[in-house]
Amino acid sequence: MLSNTIRSYVRAPILTASLALYGTLAHEQAIVLIAYKWYGVGLNRQRKRLIDGWKREQSMIPTVEDISMALLSAYFEVFFSTTSEAYFQHQIGASKLLEARGPEDCQTGVLHELFQTVRFHMIFVTMITHKPSIFATEQWLTIPFAKRSKTVDDRVVDVLTVMPETLLSSGITGTSATSSTAYEHGFEFSSQAISFIGQLEALWPEVEALLISAGLNYEGFATYAGDDMQLIQMWRCTPTGFDYPDLPTATTIAFYHLAWTLILSPVCGSEAGRQRYGSLIMAHCASILAVATFVDGNNNGSVYNSGCSYLRMVFPLRIICLISPSLMQRQSAWYRLERWRTVKGMGGICAVALASSESQDWQLNLDQI
Repeated sequence: MLSNTIRSYVRAPILTASLALYGTLAHEQAIVLIAYKWYGVGLNRQRKRLIDGWKREQSMIPTVEDISMALLSAYFEVFFSTTSEAYFQHQIGASKLLEARGPEDCQTGVLHELFQTVRFHMIFVTMITHKPSIFATEQWLTIPFAKRSKTVDDRVVDVLTVMPETLLSSGITGTSATSSTAYEHGFEFSSQAISFIGQLEALWPEVEALLISAGLNYEGFATYAGDDMQLIQMWRCTPTGFDYPDLPTATTIAFYHLAWTLILSPVCGSEAGRQRYGSLIMAHCASILAVATFVDGNNNGSVYNSGCSYLRMVFPLRIICLISPSLMQRQSAWYRLERWRTVKGMGGICAVALASSESQDWQLNLDQI
């Protein structure tokens, strides 16, 4: 049982998230206004609790409730965005609280589940804030998993966790003078990009095994790769004619293709790069869009019955809006985000995603992500 002190502390954020969900589902503006009220109350109580705790003991250890409350506040921002930064600030707050607990405490139980949730959402926070995530460090990549083996999803998230920091430190560029491998086509991959490509190619057999009736993209081989063995190997990671067994698997597949998209896009800054990799990027973007369609088609298309699948897909769609070479794909991703904003009740997070996804420039622009 929770103590009266803890119960009083968590009551406001729980009410905030519950009322936001109900008000959106029932289209009750009065309930939404009450949710806003409790949101403010919850933030004030959380701030006071943390300040008082640090005054009493200089090394206050955050509780499960502390971390959960930060996530519940972020959940409110999914429905109703108070500022364009608020959702990310709550996620950063949750990550700082987990950091104070340390990776050893995040190996089992509720803290491990909270760690998994926060580190996933910090991928996009890192891209947007241009600040490295604590979860990209070696100890946070290994110690929380010391008591269980990593799943395919865990390893895909590992790549995406480390990748934004590498992108931001100019590790992946289209014309890097320090790249270790150059191609006769007039552009280069950095050594970091080559490492990521190797990891994703090694993961592909396990990712492919998650799909139902998957077939290799032979059209891609024949049309775009020719006899280029390196490009053929990359095309092998873009299947056709498949289905997904469930929503968690589908979103894992989407993030695998998102990783490929982020790696390949910077080398398309040149005409030669666009000719060589543009179609491959579109194939990966098509797989992400297929997952978004699958999410919409499950659980009667209800955002309230699909867990975090809708939320997990918002930023992959945003990235397609920014970097896909295909105008049709960019428009399709934009339309789905707009539909989720207006029809699915995700007015907060989708508005933030749409705010800077109007660009028709298909090349990855780190200032926009």
